[in-house]
Amino acid sequence: MYSKKVDITMSTVSLLLYSAKKYLVPGLVSECVQVLEKSMTVDTVCEVLQQCILFEEEALKKKALKCIYFTAAVVFSTEGFMRLSHDALETVADLETLACTERYLYESCIKWARHQLLQSGTENPSDREVRDMLGSVLYKIRFPTMTSKEFAELTAHSQILIGDEKHDVYVYMATREKLESLTFMTANRCMSNANTVRRFTDCSSMKDCGYMHAIDVQATVGMWLTGVGLYGGEHGSTHGVALLVLKGRETVSKTRRTIKSDGSKTPVIFGLARPVYIIANNRYTVCVYMRGPKTWSGDGGVCSCKLSGEGSYIAFFNSEYRDNSSNSNSGQIPELYCVSNTVPVPRN
Repeated sequence: MYSKKVDITMSTVSLLLYSAKKYLVPGLVSECVQVLEKSMTVDTVCEVLQQCILFEEEALKKKALKCIYFTAAVVFSTEGFMRLSHDALETVADLETLACTERYLYESCIKWARHQLLQSGTENPSDREVRDMLGSVLYKIRFPTMTSKEFAELTAHSQILIGDEKHDVYVYMATREKLESLTFMTANRCMSNANTVRRFTDCSSMKDCGYMHAIDVQATVGMWLTGVGLYGGEHGSTHGVALLVLKGRETVSKTRRTIKSDGSKTPVIFGLARPVYIIANNRYTVCVYMRGPKTWSGDGGVCSCKLSGEGSYIAFFNSEYRDNSSNSNSGQIPELYCVSNTVPVPRN
């Protein structure tokens, strides 16, 4: 119901904004832009970006792009990302800062291309069709900044890149020589502040749903919490999830969403509707309630993890809100996604 309501709001605002621009009503244009900005979350930011590009609203476009590069790893997993136009996707892929790896950006763009082809009736697209769908977006991917192992894993059995392109990238990786025919940028994006914090060393047991999973966290540096990873079921399954972030008794974030898993032990990305700023040396509680079949459960929990930056750590503690289902040693919430406070993002 929530998502449907957001879609109706976006559609209505789009129509109003179109009319306001057409008939030169600046007051209404300003009101529509404010509504778009207030509705901007990780789930809706791609739609907001789309509207900004369509109606040439540069100020709000910059805010949307800041939100995207800050929460890229979460945004790329949303339905809104899959619905981006080619021009909007190229704008995102052209960003100098992205809080995710180049490999993840490439894999997300491939998923986007396959989704677009599926929507047009092509169920099993060839690599050539995927390449054609990506078009100029492909040349925004900075393959030379990947490790040689990553590049080999992505391209050895794929024809999305042609032989000459692969050759030029390998030459650069081996010798740092930029051949004239090299078509990809070689400069790294600014994304060193992104962290995926993994709490467990193993995942083997199963747990029932219907309990409150909770863990307390405390960091030595200020940072933005953008989302968490959650285990899915042993088989492909769907779970209803409610996630709260508390500071003491105060709820500072609340997100409800359904997640789908494929049966693997790989955590499913669950993004916060709005990133939460974690103040250094203050304790916060991440609470998750899941409805559905049994899920995988982590084991071998660690007491703390190092973050990017010297002397930066995040520690984990048992929470008073847990229902004996998760603690610092085992259970749910295997990953946290965060970015240090040196990355500029729009505050709520």
